[in-house]
Amino acid sequence: RYSHLYDFSPVGYFTVSEKGIIEEANLTSASMMGIERSALIGKPFTRFVLRQDHGIFYKHRQYLLETETPQSCELRFVKKDGHEFYVRMESIVIKNRWEELRQIRTAVSDITEHKMAEALRESEERYRAFFEKGPDGVVILDPETAQPIEFNDQACRQLGYSREEFALLRVPDIEVKETADETRRHIRKIMDEGFDDFETFQRTKQGEIRHVHVTAQIIEAVGHPFYHCIWRDITERKRAEIEIRESEEKYRNFTEQSFVGFYIIQDGLFKYVNPKFADIFGYTADECLDNMHFRQLVHPEDLATVEEQMRRRLEQEVKTVQYAFRGIKKTGEIIHVTIYGSSLLYKGKPAAMGTMLDITKELELEKRVSQSQRMESIGTLAGGIAHDFNNMLYPIIGLSELLMDDLSPGSLEHENAQEILKAGKRCADLVKQILAFSRQSEHKMVPVRIQKILKEVLKLGRSIISSDIKIVKEIQKDCSLVMADPTQVHQIAMNLITNAYHAVEQTGGTIYVKLKEAELGSDDLAGNPLEPGQYAILSVSDTGCGIDPSILGKIFDPYFTTKEQGKGTGLGLAVVHGIVKEHRGDIKVYSEVGKGTTFNVYLPLMEKVSETVSVGMAEAIYETGTERILLVDDEEPIVRLEGQMLKRLGYHVTSRISSVEALAAFKANPDAFDLVVTDMAMPNITGDRLAKELISIKPGIPVIICTGFSERMNHDRAAAIGIKGFLMKPVIRSEMAQMVRKVLDDTKGTAQG
Repeated sequence: RYSHLYDFSPVGYFTVSEKGIIEEANLTSASMMGIERSALIGKPFTRFVLRQDHGIFYKHRQYLLETETPQSCELRFVKKDGHEFYVRMESIVIKNRWEELRQIRTAVSDITEHKMAEALRESEERYRAFFEKGPDGVVILDPETAQPIEFNDQACRQLGYSREEFALLRVPDIEVKETADETRRHIRKIMDEGFDDFETFQRTKQGEIRHVHVTAQIIEAVGHPFYHCIWRDITERKRAEIEIRESEEKYRNFTEQSFVGFYIIQDGLFKYVNPKFADIFGYTADECLDNMHFRQLVHPEDLATVEEQMRRRLEQEVKTVQYAFRGIKKTGEIIHVTIYGSSLLYKGKPAAMGTMLDITKELELEKRVSQSQRMESIGTLAGGIAHDFNNMLYPIIGLSELLMDDLSPGSLEHENAQEILKAGKRCADLVKQILAFSRQSEHKMVPVRIQKILKEVLKLGRSIISSDIKIVKEIQKDCSLVMADPTQVHQIAMNLITNAYHAVEQTGGTIYVKLKEAELGSDDLAGNPLEPGQYAILSVSDTGCGIDPSILGKIFDPYFTTKEQGKGTGLGLAVVHGIVKEHRGDIKVYSEVGKGTTFNVYLPLMEKVSETVSVGMAEAIYETGTERILLVDDEEPIVRLEGQMLKRLGYHVTSRISSVEALAAFKANPDAFDLVVTDMAMPNITGDRLAKELISIKPGIPVIICTGFSERMNHDRAAAIGIKGFLMKPVIRSEMAQMVRKVLDDTKGTAQG
């Protein structure tokens, strides 16, 4: 009976030695393993245990033998056919009567179904947790009615319905009209293929449109198909994507259309440049992005600076940098640029980014402004010196003329006086140059044909330039008119041609004189202060030694000269510069050592006029008279000299060395004077104020103003306050005679009229 119960028990029994060898097993055990009982006896117990569970058995056996207390465990057996199943082992330790031998008696129960049920329950619990607590809406739909059979709370929250309201919904109730047809196409795909993944729009209870990602498939349950749908609300993500896309588009539009260059550099190569950056260096954006290294655009002498600034950014030593360097354009032209840079992570790697400005024109303008300010300050000083020099020079010239009248022609004394007069006039010419440089002299601007003046200058120049120097002329005969002072244009041409002659005087060579008119646009005038328009371009070149680049920027400074002592004053080019600027033009110089120099003068052309006003040199005329003249000057030698000039011309002269005394004399007897000749710069009452006082006392009294230099007075201002004549010191006797006579005659003519 016991044997029968043992063999056919529903539980498998094993007797295992201390070393884990099966010594005894019942038929149920063999059946459980799918083998004969004899195949079990003598085999290691672990042979029938799943390898991954051997450790469980070893711990189980060790605990039994150490404690000799009942112990249980669960592990997996492997049948002969390889099938795995779960068992529960209940084990005890048994001994023989002498307790010399110990064995392990194990009862094994098949718990596979129990484990599967447990696993299924856990799976259901996990799914239920996912179903109920997940971030997405989960809905199971009836394909025939399109109504939800089962759904979670998240699906209700996404659409703003209660569970009771949601249960009564149909898919068409939440569809957006614009995407309804698209949704139906996806449903047909699910029916045909069993699965689909798509985006659509749903309308909430409150009417808000939500962007939803749908994952749907057909599932079979209780013999009936259902739609299993997961709804993920991606509205905020889509909004963020749109905002990012719009932001990127705005940034791209901004950079693409910006007048500032943008760039990103990684591993030394350009990863992004905008069109302006490429244009600064004369490339296209595609050319810059074709594995171009930033070193290719940097002047070799500035490369170390640029690399150091790049390193500082990439190694986070600084957050931002600002610096300037010289760049090299595709054409090889050198430009000046300034960088405002920082660093960023670009596609997961450090990179340098920044903006760039081409400051070449600004630096050129700054240089011009600096030179202009320097010239202006020197000009102011020169003008003041010229004024004082005029007062000292006036008696030398005037008294020389008077001496020559008193001395016999041909006598030694007469010749000496004549030499003094010549020297005085040369000094007067030098003063005029100083005033022209400082733009403080009066000039008569008239329509002028430069080609006619050039003809005279070249004729004069040929007489002083040696015959071994070749002069090549290319003069446009129909070059239009310019508004200019003919004498000053003559001075410009003469100075430039003389300089060219000095450059080739020792070695021989060629002088080129060219004149043409041209239309200059914005591109032609890049870096030039001139306005676009029609210009006469006077070009004087030589094939001489050229100008060293280190002094090229100083050649227009007054008194700067490279010529030997006695060869030049250093005022020539300074005067030319001043005259050109006064005529609203510009002058450029191009020179290369050993190859020669070219000066280009740009003068704006006039609109078409009918004729050119010709200006000639006035002949020395000594017209006389008997009128009464009040003569005023605070310099006694000048009063005495002018008094003698006028008296010798037959006039009655009353002299005063104080404007206050002169005003008092005039007030005492206004009718005693027919003309007033006064200096401009006097203490107490200046010449223009004195003229106003005199005219207010006796309207119509003619006044002549004499000045060496005054910022307050010129021809136009003099005429505006009723002054009839204007003379520049030092005054030559012929000029004084002519002006006095003209003013008196004009005044009489007006009175008679």
